[in-house]
Amino acid sequence: MATCSSCGKRIEIGWWPFCADGHEPTSSRDAVGMIPPVIFRNKKGEILFPGRGDKKPPAGYERVELRTMAEIRRFEKEFGNEEKRKHQDKQQLEEIREVYYSRRRISNLRTTLQNLPPNLRPYAERAIQRADSRSISVAARKYDPKVCFEAFSYDASNRERCDDRRDMLERCRR
Repeated sequence: MATCSSCGKRIEIGWWPFCADGHEPTSSRDAVGMIPPVIFRNKKGEILFPGRGDKKPPAGYERVELRTMAEIRRFEKEFGNEEKRKHQDKQQLEEIREVYYSRRRISNLRTTLQNLPPNLRPYAERAIQRADSRSISVAARKYDPKVCFEAFSYDASNRERCDDRRDMLERCRR
């Protein structure tokens, strides 16, 4: 939940722009009508997604709250781009391996092409042609990991409401 920038106490919905203790108005970013998504990030940039926002981060990780829609969208875009880059690197490695092993097979096929029976030659020629034009990189460039926080990107009409007492506002618990 949002906290007062002056005293650190929770700000409930309806109190904004003032804290319950009567402090000066808080900034509008402190008064959000949602429980902000939480991620855990370490110094290397590795990210963990906790099952609940109130969990403590493991050793070496820091807790990061995404408080505004701009922060959420920026994180989704950056994380998606990183996942896409990882996927492309993996695909490139697969392509390098495939080319290495298939070139040996294709070169053997080229040397034995003239010795093949006439009914098998078109198949061998087609295999050589496909091997020369094949590229996994195209598929890697088209890959889109679709990274998003579901609660902020999709309609919630098909999900059950969460009535966990830890997530409910204090005045709703009474």
